[in-house]
Amino acid sequence: MKLNAAEYHRQELDVFRRLFEEAKMWRALFNAVEYCHAVEMPLPEWAAIAVLNLVQDRHFADGEAGGYGSAAGKNSMDYAHFLRRNAVRGALRQHDLEDLPDRGRGRPSAQSGITKAAVLREAMDLLKGNKLARATSAAQMEESFRLVEESLKRKEMRFRFDLLLSV
Repeated sequence: MKLNAAEYHRQELDVFRRLFEEAKMWRALFNAVEYCHAVEMPLPEWAAIAVLNLVQDRHFADGEAGGYGSAAGKNSMDYAHFLRRNAVRGALRQHDLEDLPDRGRGRPSAQSGITKAAVLREAMDLLKGNKLARATSAAQMEESFRLVEESLKRKEMRFRFDLLLSV
């Protein structure tokens, strides 16, 4: 079934709406505004209301205690988890693996001959220059990997940064 232009735009904007409403990705709202500007169409109601709320709420912003208590802080932490998961995925692909080797006590995978610790070290090396996503331990890398993988299996939008036009 071929979509007409209005249906296509509605479908594209719905991805941004879901990322914004379900996963609280503020960048998705900005992508919706950029998209509407680029195709010269008015903002959908959800985006217009969100922009107005954002402007109003900006005057009353305080967030929870801690560096990641605000919506922006939580989004930054989610993005760091996303980047770590992608680094682990890249390291796994290098060894033709789908998941982290887990044969116990550091024994290498029967399929690739590599240990989980080695895969996580490789992933950490990929992120050395990234201040936001670099991990301080293999356990932190694995935690991020598992967190994002489980979320994606549940089809949640929280870590779907890959659907944004820009980050």
